Amino acid sequence: NVDNLLPQAPPLGTWAVNPCIQDSVTYQLGSSANPNLDYIWTVTPSTNLGISGLTGTSIGINWENGNPNTTYEICVTADNGCGLSPEICEEINLLAQPVANYVGPDTICITDLAQITYDGSVITDGDYTWNFGGGDIGGADANSAGPFDLEFATAGKKIISVSVNQGTCVSDVFVDSVQVVTPLAAPVINCTSAT
Repeated sequence: NVDNLLPQAPPLGTWAVNPCIQDSVTYQLGSSANPNLDYIWTVTPSTNLGISGLTGTSIGINWENGNPNTTYEICVTADNGCGLSPEICEEINLLAQPVANYVGPDTICITDLAQITYDGSVITDGDYTWNFGGGDIGGADANSAGPFDLEFATAGKKIISVSVNQGTCVSDVFVDSVQVVTPLAAPVINCTSAT
């Protein structure tokens, strides 16, 4: 029987099926892959991708020039010289780098709250990293998108920053500031008669 001469389908390892556009990923066959076989890899579409190792037990892909709006497919088949194994394929959905941003006031009085509203890529299961410049967020979840009502105990320029990540996709840090000013003292009126 000719089918008994053909190699078995390659065992897949644990693959990153949602890599970030910033990632270079090595896709490896499972530990039971036969090192004596040739492995033939295909990536569809492969335009603009940095690909290495198309015949070994792993393939390297640099996703930097990939398109997050495209579903990619990585396939591999084994060749033992008598023929090819069944092809095993996995869909890859490339994630775009998120963009962090927020909006808030430029200046507030020390007696007021600064409302900070996240205005970047909304990622439901994202991890948000904030630095509130020493402001108190009143018990709100600092790892969320907010919004936040910040209260400051001292006057001065307060630097506020945020970044967001989804898995290995990490945004650049967005930094802005709010100027906290002390209210002017109430005027003192002295009334004296000149006559």
